[in-house]
Formats: sequence, C-alpha cells, structure tokens
Amino acid sequence: MKTIYFIDNESIKRTAKAIQKTNPTFKYTVILDDLAKLLGYTSYNQYEHYLTNAILSHSSTLSELKALTKIDSIKLAILNNEFVESLNSIGYVIDNLYFMNKIIENQKQGFLDYSYLNLRSYLYYLPFVFYPVSKITSVDVSKINSFHFQDIVQMLINEYKSINLNDVNDFIHKLKKSPDYSADVELYNQFNNLNKNLKTRGIYYYIKSIIEDFEYDEGLLTKLIFDGNSPEKIEHLLNLKLNNFYHMDVPIFYKENTENYTHNYFPFIKESISENNPFIFGRHIDKSPYFATNDQLHSNISVLGVPGCGKGAFIHSLMFQLMMNNRGFCVINLLGNVYSSNHIKKMATLLNKKNDVFIFNTAHNTKLIASSINNDKIIYTTFDTRDDSRRKVDNLRLGSNRFEQILIALTEQFFTSKFRNKKIPFYIIIEEAHNLMNINENTANMIKKLNELNIFFIFEHQLHEDYINDICETTLVSNAAFSLFKNAHNFEFKQLMTNLYKNDKLIGTTGPSKKLPPVFSIIQKGVHVGQFITEIDENLYDSIQKS
Repeated sequence: MKTIYFIDNESIKRTAKAIQKTNPTFKYTVILDDLAKLLGYTSYNQYEHYLTNAILSHSSTLSELKALTKIDSIKLAILNNEFVESLNSIGYVIDNLYFMNKIIENQKQGFLDYSYLNLRSYLYYLPFVFYPVSKITSVDVSKINSFHFQDIVQMLINEYKSINLNDVNDFIHKLKKSPDYSADVELYNQFNNLNKNLKTRGIYYYIKSIIEDFEYDEGLLTKLIFDGNSPEKIEHLLNLKLNNFYHMDVPIFYKENTENYTHNYFPFIKESISENNPFIFGRHIDKSPYFATNDQLHSNISVLGVPGCGKGAFIHSLMFQLMMNNRGFCVINLLGNVYSSNHIKKMATLLNKKNDVFIFNTAHNTKLIASSINNDKIIYTTFDTRDDSRRKVDNLRLGSNRFEQILIALTEQFFTSKFRNKKIPFYIIIEEAHNLMNINENTANMIKKLNELNIFFIFEHQLHEDYINDICETTLVSNAAFSLFKNAHNFEFKQLMTNLYKNDKLIGTTGPSKKLPPVFSIIQKGVHVGQFITEIDENLYDSIQKS
C-alpha cells in the first residue's frame, strides 16, 4: 500500500507560493496538485476532501496517515531529497521544500532541547549535525557503515582542531572550583552556550561528565577524540561498547513526543496538565482535575493508608507525571523489596526514558545517588537483606539505620557544595516508611536542609506516626482507612479522622471498587482541604502488574 503522508494545509500552500516565485511558468493550482501527489494523494482536492472527512467523522482512516512530523530527522531528510528530486524531474527548479525545512529545523531545535541522548541515538544523528540536508541521501544512515562513520568522525575531529585543549581544561578547573557555577552568570552562560550549538553539544557533555563525575553518553565520542584516537580506533572502541551500530532505537525530536507516548496511557492526566498546573492528584467528584497546589508540591508528603487502599496507584500516577515533565525522582525501599521497580521500568519505556533509570544497591552507591539527583535521573534503590536476616536484625532498627545512612551521605554532598539548588522539586519516595522506628532531631534537621534545596520526601506508610507527621505539611489519607485511623495515637489526628468518617459528603470510605477507584483526602497543616479520586488507567496498570 502506498504511504499517505500528512502535513497541515497552510504549510502546503506556503510551499506552493514559494515554489511559484522561482517557477513562474507553473500555475499555483498545478503546484498544489503536484505537492499533494508527493504526499500520496491523486490531487490537492483529494487531500482536502480526505482530510476534512476524516477529521469531521473522527474516522479511523486518520490512523492510515503518516504525519511528517512523526518521522525521525534522518529519514525525513532522505524523504525531503526524494521529493525535491521528483519535482525537479518533471520540470521544477527547486532545491528545498518549505514544509519539509520547517519540520527539520523544528527537529534540530528539539535535538537541542532534549535532556541528553543515549550513545546509539547520538551516533545515529551525527550526519544530521554535520551533513547538509541535501547530502543525506545515498547512504542508509540507519546502518552506519565503516567508511561513512569514520568520515563523520573525521569531520568532528576537524571541527575540534580549532579548540585549545588547555583552554578546555582551564575552564573545567574553573567550574569545579566554583561552589555553584550556576550562580556565576558569566561562567554559567559560557558553559551553557556549548549546549546551544549542535556541533559543540558533545563538548558540553564531555565537560559535564567530568565536573559531575557522571559518564554522559554524548560526551564519550568527544573524549575519545580529545584523547587523540584515530577514526578507525574510535569506531572500534564504540563497537566494543555497543556490540554493533545496528537496530538503533532512536527518538524523534518533536514537541508532541511525550504526549504521543502518553496518549493511550493515563489520558486524563495527559489532557489536564499544563505549565501552570504541572501535576494532578486525581479527579474531583465532578470529574474535573484536582491540581496539586504550589504549597503541596513544595512540601514533604505523607501518603497514608492500609494495604490495598490505592497508595501504590497514587504513587505510580505521580511517578508517571514526573517522567512526563522530564523530572527525576528517587525511590528507596528500606527492606530490600522491589515493589515499584517493574512499574518504573515499564513507564520509563513508554516515555522513552529507560536510559534515565538506575536501579542499584544503596549500600554500595550512595555517591551515585547524589549525582543522579543533581542530574534529575530516575533512581530505584534497594538493599541486600540476606545478611541482615541471618543476623535476625530488627526491621524497624534496620529501616531507620538505612534511612539515616542515606541522609548522611546526601547531606555530606550538600555541605561540600556538590548539590545545586534545584529550581523544580525532586522527590525521594520512601516505600514502606512504617519500617522507620523514629526520625530523631538530627535526621529531621538533615531533611530540612535538603528541603531548602527543593529536595522533598514522600513517605508511603500504613501507620500514623507523629515523627513523620511533624515533618510533612501535606498528608494524603486513604478514605478507606478512616475507620482504622479513628484509633490513632495522636489525639488531634484521631478526632479529625472521626469527624471525617461521619461526613456524608466523603466518598470511597468502603474502599476501591470497579465503579470507584481509590479516594484520598488531603490534610494540609492539620486541616482537611479536599478529597480526590485517584486517576489510574486500568489497562496500563494491569499490564504493568503482569510484566
């Protein structure tokens, strides 16, 4: 079946007008027809008719259209050249198409806006960086052959010849010496400008790898070049690291990328969040979104409820939104269980962020946790409990000791200026926080210091404890757990739960069901401020549970 491509009507018209200026012998309507034929239609009228009917009828035929904006940059460049060649063969004199150039330029900007690329993707897009679009034709760049790849590396080497390595090293020294280089406007701009140019992006990540003690894939090729390796040796070393260059799973750089991945997952969240309202807790009773307030987002949060009440569903919804917003988070399970790890892997895959996920044993990687937090990675930490179980170590003491161990490591990084103040919140999620025996004054002070850096804690637990409540301004209580918490130790909380349990406006007190997902009440500084229905996608959640 012939491929039918889609681009917006206005772009086609603007392209036709641009072509007519340099090809005045061709009528405007003829140019429109020829452009439509390139896209797979019999005429421009058929393009308009097909598209209009599909949209008005919400026809499934829309799925047959292949949007040009959804094609990766390299393949798009090749397709662009095929289109130009086809038009030139029937008498046009053109070297570019407006609507194709527009998409390619947008994707180049998207490339720069991408947080970072894995090694395969970065190597794949090197021709896009160094070759003129018109030359990305004869080579199947999805399979980088030896000659082609070495040729690109040589171009990169030539590009770097104008760079004085001593200057680079001096600059790195300045960055490492600065307590907070982001606060030094001149230094920060000088560094950040490297990431605004496609050709210097590799240098940016090379420097970033050194100053943050974290190996970024995009800096590896630059390092191999700066070390003086030949193109042949570089290709050999990269092949050893990647096994081969084939079957590359590469991202597509367009703004709707994340939205596309999430269209069929958590659709309510996808349709609701915006820059001004980046997170939703769930739904109001009237089905409208329940947005988290700024005060709630910038606070430690206690998620409280009995097993099976929906705490996991809420936490996973929050994780999903953090990923959608390109934010990192850290999950710590104090007893060595791995309840959320599969969920995180699945969601990260859906959102093309699987290379941002690090799962490791905390006992051997506390410095890496700090580095990952600084770089907004997704971290799942667990502990090896075998030795502890053999020694019959008490779970409460074990959980408390491990939590304090992590906090000490993080605050040490804080005192040595390794942490930079985060403009957006970073959350450390403590699973099964009821395994904490206590939070002493020293531990609470360490938490407050991290809070000052916009690093906040989410405690998921089954019991109401004063030592957690005292450091959490926001508490999310499962409505299904009110009957249990009517017997809480804390008198004020006990009274609050008792009064809420009697409130006939509250829903979900009997627990989740097929008709009604989990419901939580929000307690802000000891005051009930509302309730929300947790938004979950049944199909996604089931598939994650089974994976």
